Amino acid sequence: MIAPDKAKELAVEWAMVTAASQVTDVELGARLVAPPEIPDIMQRHRVVEITVRDTLPPRVVLVAVGGDGQVWEMPGEFNAVMAAEGLTIAGQAQALGIIELYLQLSRQGQVLLLRGAADIPFEDGYWTNPRQFEDTVYPPEVEAVDEGYRLDFYSWSELGGLLERWHCLATRRGEVVVYETTVVANLVGDAVIVQ
Repeated sequence: MIAPDKAKELAVEWAMVTAASQVTDVELGARLVAPPEIPDIMQRHRVVEITVRDTLPPRVVLVAVGGDGQVWEMPGEFNAVMAAEGLTIAGQAQALGIIELYLQLSRQGQVLLLRGAADIPFEDGYWTNPRQFEDTVYPPEVEAVDEGYRLDFYSWSELGGLLERWHCLATRRGEVVVYETTVVANLVGDAVIVQ
């Protein structure tokens, strides 16, 4: 695996060339939590979070840096990273694990794969109460198909309080094919708004 300092250096170089802008912060693997179903995931890559000041507010870019120095932007190049990782997904729990990883790498802030509306954090009472969606949000449905596992599930993102419904495929090689994503509601739960 690539050394942490080298991963940061390559990520910053990539951001400077790609965004042609000022990089203000670089953090190694800050958001990546390996799913318990696939503890050895991301053995050949390091995830780097980069704050780039090419827009207001500054944007956060996640990249995976491989041992060969290749930099992959997330989530668009997620499948290339999974192919390089050489994963084999065997079972519904691992399919859900790869989806949880995909969600972490595709949204800013906290993101949750929901088992129900009660999973959505809600303390301050300022935004929409997640209980409104108790009859809408259901646990993930996973079905084995020839290519891997078809999944229907809901997610919640802290940024904007975004409640989404997903239809996707987790292939046996760990790739994710998103068929459809529908925004059910925003400003749900303990949402964070960036202005």
